[in-house]
Amino acid sequence: MGLTSGDTVLMHSSFNVHNGFQGGPQQVIDCILNIIGPCGNLLMVSMPYGGSSFAYLKDRPIFDVRRSTSRMGIISEIFRTDKNVLRSLSPSHPILAFGPKAEWIIADHEKTMYPCGSGSPFEKILKLKAKTLLFDMTSRGISTFFHHVEDTFKEHLPVKLYDDEPLEATVIDSHGNRIKVKSYVFSSEARRIRTPRLLKRELLRSEGITSSRIGNTKLTLVDLNKAVDCARKIVESGNYLYNEKSFTIAAVAKFGGGF
Repeated sequence: MGLTSGDTVLMHSSFNVHNGFQGGPQQVIDCILNIIGPCGNLLMVSMPYGGSSFAYLKDRPIFDVRRSTSRMGIISEIFRTDKNVLRSLSPSHPILAFGPKAEWIIADHEKTMYPCGSGSPFEKILKLKAKTLLFDMTSRGISTFFHHVEDTFKEHLPVKLYDDEPLEATVIDSHGNRIKVKSYVFSSEARRIRTPRLLKRELLRSEGITSSRIGNTKLTLVDLNKAVDCARKIVESGNYLYNEKSFTIAAVAKFGGGF
């Protein structure tokens, strides 16, 4: 599929023991680490909630970087418990990282009020020519990095991307210190209509997506720099990142149905 030694991989995963992979969740992690080797970096998202960042942050939660469970699947949670894996201090989009660049990748994530935007791990990994690996996930698994694409081209969206005011959470770091972290959350309009469908189509045209299978386990590899390039191509051609149907929905919501 093009995954090789030294790669930086942002992995999204689901796990079904009956889907064809002969091993458990830890063996999935071990396989990827064996491929990328000691010079590679393995990353996963580890959000401590299953809904939207708004629903999570509106109640001013306490996020404990050491103890808050990852709700992003069993593979992510097992990876989180490895003593050598680092976790960023963003309460809404914490990143797990292992590898020689792990510390640099997660550093100061809590200071980035737009957790997927400029200065975040999602921007940093582009400098490492990172790839996203979807293990038994649909293409919607691109969506976490898609948040960075949205942020990069937010002026080319049919709706505002963020709410006007940030929300605050308490974060407990690895030393037990408590800090207050503010984060902007995605607007209800963006949450309702966002779709990476146009981006996926352009990536397929540009050969930025590779797919394979292990039994019924679907594997998808996405070149993240190509994803940004494809998004730029879409907006430079005068289109929105969201498709026309999504824009129509947004217009109806904003102006009503009388047109």
